[in-house]
Amino acid sequence: MHSKPATLNGEACVLVRRREYERMACFMREAALARLPEPDERGFYPALETSCAMTARDMSVRRIAAGWTRAELAALAHVRVASVERLESGRHRTSRAVLGRILAALARAARRRNPTRPRA
Repeated sequence: MHSKPATLNGEACVLVRRREYERMACFMREAALARLPEPDERGFYPALETSCAMTARDMSVRRIAAGWTRAELAALAHVRVASVERLESGRHRTSRAVLGRILAALARAARRRNPTRPRA
């Protein structure tokens, strides 16, 4: 894709098609990562809640790196969009089967981006 320099009031601008703009805006809305829980008075983090938040963060980062919206990941993993949304919030758990389908879809995306990398 080639671009020509564009300026508006002396400031450099980038022009994108409306469809691409909408897609980028969707990613920005979805990019907020799950919050980690606060540590207790001794400085320890609750294991289960921290694990859920870390899994959610990893899943969000991998989905965005694949260039997928939550709806696209849900379709590719054969799960409901609400399942992806709840998991990425870091406040909900799911079954191993649903999590497995989502992680498998993300792994396929990673292999497409790095085809020479050996499978684990």
